Amino acid sequence: IGYEDNVPPYSVGIAHLTAALPIGSSFVLQPSVYAGWMTETPGHMNFIHTLAIGGIRSHRYIEYQIPFFGINSGFRTSNHFAATAQLDMRYRINNKNFLTFRGGIMQNQGTLKEMVSSKLSAYAFGAEIGQKSVVGPMLLGVQWCDLTGLSLSLSLGFDF
Repeated sequence: IGYEDNVPPYSVGIAHLTAALPIGSSFVLQPSVYAGWMTETPGHMNFIHTLAIGGIRSHRYIEYQIPFFGINSGFRTSNHFAATAQLDMRYRINNKNFLTFRGGIMQNQGTLKEMVSSKLSAYAFGAEIGQKSVVGPMLLGVQWCDLTGLSLSLSLGFDF
């Protein structure tokens, strides 16, 4: 309102931290944390320039997208502040096959105070079985999120 079809200067930023922590020869813990913020009020500019949450890979659909596997069909634009945390527990069955169990949480709020004091915006759980192949990993997964319910996913090949 009052911008006369012009978008005012804005900032969007994302930070993330991820690790792979082997436990023995067949088990790996993979924690990851993403956080993002934007200065402009959501809805004042084209959504491709805003902070968004969803999908299994960051930056897959738009530049400022942080992943949350519970929203697995696309993404949702966020408020001024958003964060996700995920823990994957991967067990290697043999040289080609593996199981992954994951849990994740999401927080999406308008202020930093709300980020800390509000209840979680969403949480999700999932399991995946995978097999290495010549075209990349073949994955079959099931996940449940309190926002989107139960869903299945099938993937073949590498993510680019």
